[in-house]
Amino acid sequence: MVINNTYNLAVITGYVVGEVQINDGDEEEKKVARIKVVTNHGFFLNDEWQKRFEYHHVYARNHLVEKARRLKRGDLVQIIGSIRSKKYVDEEGKTQNFVFIAANAVVFNSRKATKTEYNINKSY
Repeated sequence: MVINNTYNLAVITGYVVGEVQINDGDEEEKKVARIKVVTNHGFFLNDEWQKRFEYHHVYARNHLVEKARRLKRGDLVQIIGSIRSKKYVDEEGKTQNFVFIAANAVVFNSRKATKTEYNINKSY
């Protein structure tokens, strides 16, 4: 079997962590919102229930910036987009890889997280 097509699709549902950062820029193309979202995954390990939290960096551009502007800490949100990565050189001269989600859609939900439910007050 030969696979001719590949697909890069990320769908996460989680809670907004911290404040959404907006860069309005000079032109429509330069508008960008940075959203931090936390998700969790529950599983059993050695007969004990465990939770693993994952923190995601999401970038929304153009018309999605206005949607992202309304998001507040603790809002439940679904992000649909693609996984991207960028290489950069840190202060020590080492090459680093930064992985993020480039949003194609931002969907709101009315439920809010409790402050302890997902550590939404942490800065990541």
